[in-house]
Amino acid sequence: MIEPGQERFAELKEKYRDAKNVEIYDVGLWDKDGSFDLHFCDTRGASLFKPDLEVCQNYVDEHIDGHPTGKVCQVEVRKAEPFLRSVAKVEGIDFIKLDTQGCELDILKDLGPLLDETVSVITESPLSARYHGQPSISEYLDFFVGKGFELFDITLNKALRTRAPRRFDFIRDTFGVHGYPANLKGRVMDGDLLVFRKPGWADTPKRVKSLAFAYCLYGYHLEAYCLLLDSKALFQAHERERAAWETSLKMLADHIAASSPFYHRSGALYFVKRALGRLQRTFLTRQG
Repeated sequence: MIEPGQERFAELKEKYRDAKNVEIYDVGLWDKDGSFDLHFCDTRGASLFKPDLEVCQNYVDEHIDGHPTGKVCQVEVRKAEPFLRSVAKVEGIDFIKLDTQGCELDILKDLGPLLDETVSVITESPLSARYHGQPSISEYLDFFVGKGFELFDITLNKALRTRAPRRFDFIRDTFGVHGYPANLKGRVMDGDLLVFRKPGWADTPKRVKSLAFAYCLYGYHLEAYCLLLDSKALFQAHERERAAWETSLKMLADHIAASSPFYHRSGALYFVKRALGRLQRTFLTRQG
C-alpha cells in the first residue's frame, strides 16, 4: 500500500499491524520524483492536482469528498516503476487498485513493464473537471485499450448541486429535507473503472488461470467458463493438465447452473480456489 498523507498512513499502519503480507509506504507515487503540494479535501481525500474551486464549491457528493479545505502540505513523491522495483522489491503486479484523485493515469503509464502481467485494474477516472490538469476519461480508456485491456464496468459517483458557502446545509436549509432524497438526481463527477485483459492475452496456462481467477472474483463466471473452454489446447500436453482443466470446467459449469450463495464474492473466491487449485498444483508439479 502507498499512502503519502501522514494521518491516513498512521491509520493504515495500525489497521494492518498484525498482517504479515502487507507493506505500507509513506510516500506518493507519480511519474516524477520530488516534493510536491498535496491538496486536502473535506474528508480524507487528497490530490497532487490543484482543485478547481468553481466545480468543487458548487457540488456536494454523497461521500462529501473532493472539496478543498485549503490545507496543503509537502509530501515526497517517487516515480512509480523505479520505486516499486528498488524499494518495494516488486517484480510483477497481478492486480492494481488506484484512487489518487487525478494521478492514476500518470502512475499507470510510468509502471512500464511491471504492467505486462497485470490481469485486472480498478482505477478512479474523472468525469468532470474537479482538478486542474487532470486527464479525461477518454485518455484512460485509450490507454487501457492500447495496453490490451477491455472495460467491464463503471461505478459512478454523483454529486448534487449546491451553493457556497453553505455547501452541506444548502439542501436542508432551503427545502427542509435531510440527506439526499431519491427525487434529487446528482451529476456524475467520477467513476471507478474495472478493466480486464482481453482473452487473447491469456496464451499460457498460468495466464489463463490468473485471468479466470480475476473473472470469478468479480462475478464474471461466464467469462471464466468461456475462457477455459477456448483454452483447451493449452492443457492437452499432459494427462494431469487435461484432467485438471476438465474438472475446473465442470465445476464452473455446475456453479453457473446452481442457485446458491456461491453467487456472492466470497463464494466465488471459494470456488475458484478449489476449481483452479488443481491447475496450480499441476503447474507446480511440472516445474518441480
